[in-house]
Amino acid sequence: MAQPLRRQILLITAAVLVVIGAMMASSAYLTYRQEVAQIDAGAHTMAATVAVAVDRTFAAADAAAEVLVSEPSIQALDAGAIPSALRAVLANPLFRNAVITDLGGRPVAWAAPPDPAVEGTLAADWMAAAGRHETPSFGPLLGAAPARPRAVLIAYPIRRLGRTVGVLGLSIRLAALRDGLVSLPIPEPAVITIVDGGGTVIARNRRWQGVVGQSMPLEIGRALVSHGPAVVRASLDGDTQIAATATIPRGGWTVRVGVPTSVAWALAMHIYQRNFRILVGITIGILITVFVFARRLLRGVAHLERAADRVKDGELSTPARRPMPTTEFARLQDAFVSMVDGQRQAQAAIAAQVDEERRIRTELQSLQQQVVRQERLAAIGVLVSGLAHELNNPLQAVLGLAELLLVRGDLPGDARTDLGLIVRESERASGIVRNLKRFGQPQTSEPVPVRLGDVIASTIELRRHDLEGEGIALAVDDRATSAVLAVFTELQQVLLNLVINAEQAMGRDGRGPRRLAIRTADVDGRVQLEVEDSGPGVVAGDVSKLFQPFFTTKPVGEGTGLGLSVSYGIILAHGGEIGYRPSPEGGAIFFFSLPVAPPR
Repeated sequence: MAQPLRRQILLITAAVLVVIGAMMASSAYLTYRQEVAQIDAGAHTMAATVAVAVDRTFAAADAAAEVLVSEPSIQALDAGAIPSALRAVLANPLFRNAVITDLGGRPVAWAAPPDPAVEGTLAADWMAAAGRHETPSFGPLLGAAPARPRAVLIAYPIRRLGRTVGVLGLSIRLAALRDGLVSLPIPEPAVITIVDGGGTVIARNRRWQGVVGQSMPLEIGRALVSHGPAVVRASLDGDTQIAATATIPRGGWTVRVGVPTSVAWALAMHIYQRNFRILVGITIGILITVFVFARRLLRGVAHLERAADRVKDGELSTPARRPMPTTEFARLQDAFVSMVDGQRQAQAAIAAQVDEERRIRTELQSLQQQVVRQERLAAIGVLVSGLAHELNNPLQAVLGLAELLLVRGDLPGDARTDLGLIVRESERASGIVRNLKRFGQPQTSEPVPVRLGDVIASTIELRRHDLEGEGIALAVDDRATSAVLAVFTELQQVLLNLVINAEQAMGRDGRGPRRLAIRTADVDGRVQLEVEDSGPGVVAGDVSKLFQPFFTTKPVGEGTGLGLSVSYGIILAHGGEIGYRPSPEGGAIFFFSLPVAPPR
């Protein structure tokens, strides 16, 4: 639970004072262990550094050997030319001498006259064995007992045309190895010892007299006292040391670095005395208090800052809560979370309002288009009604006279044929005029409750023969259960126009199977009827003209362009809606809907 800032500071300060007292009581022992661990870490680092330095020395020997074994005179074991080729390596103070032996280990030639006390101890059988190895071999120390050894030998096989013909031996000065150890920046108390694989001391940086060439006793490598991460071991110098070792990859040699434990005690005592100074202890306690408390504060501030950055970038999700260091910070976090939630809700409300305004604007545009279309059709209806009235009288006169002439029996056959054509075309023109008058004037028949299923049955009875003759598959899905208030014959005329249009559209198409579907359904207090065909559908540019008078896509003489416009007027007079939409299968769907008849 969050607490006031002042109380937390007092509690932390009191805790720090208690910790300081405990630290002063145990500082001596802890300081000694820390110093031992630090010296041990430094000893490991020094051992690894020395191992790398000695390995580089051997790398220099390998480079010189690689040049020598490629000399033609050495590969030929030419005793007369070998000394001059070998003397080039003696310019390097690392090397004492060099020798070429045959496969039996017998010397062929030396770079310099051999010293019997040193080179005279070269074992022929060891050189012969070294020639059978693929890699360089590190030999024993050179120097006859009890003489002090002064060199160590490295043997390299000499190959010619893929087979070994001899052995090159390079003797390394032990003094050169010792000088290299002395030159390393090693602290004064540290003692470096290099031991070969048999436990013989090869070189040391300090107190090497009487030690080099000796075998290290077994107890020198055993742990005597364990102090945490470091191990205190006995040493050749008769004291205990904090020791670390590292392996030199070449030759199987080992580097051992030892630091006397007296160094750790001296450092521990110095730090122990300093830690008892009360002023320093209080200062450290204050610093720890400030550090801990500041860290908690910064974590709380960083959390709030990251949350604010996310809000700035537009992310309004509820920020994650985390424990705060003080009551004030907890209240600030609560206020911030509430602010983000309020902003998110406000943004959602604005987005919803924008969507609602967009929807209203879309509906308004649609209503405006319907009003414009209705006004245009009303104006055309007035014009068409007057025109139909004027055309009807002369058409009736022509039709009546033609029928009177047909009654006469003295007419020739060709005249009778022509009069029959005049009667048929006059009747067709009269039908067009009647459709024009129906489009232009509201019907005066009394509407009654009508079921659309009955209208479908009556219309299909009229067109069934033609549908079967044209191979059109008819499917009727009558699901409407409600009746509509309408004039039966007018709804029959609307459906008949839609069916005939569908027949003609599929007849012109010429594509695969032809299907005609008529469906009814009750939808939200209205009864809807759909006529779907498998024809080519309506071109996008013609959709807005479908219900305009005299607009047709049929060839000349096949349509007047009044069927859909008359249907539009009939449905509109009944308080319904009529329209078109493309079929998902590629054809056309013409539909209309009428209000459900009120109950009686």
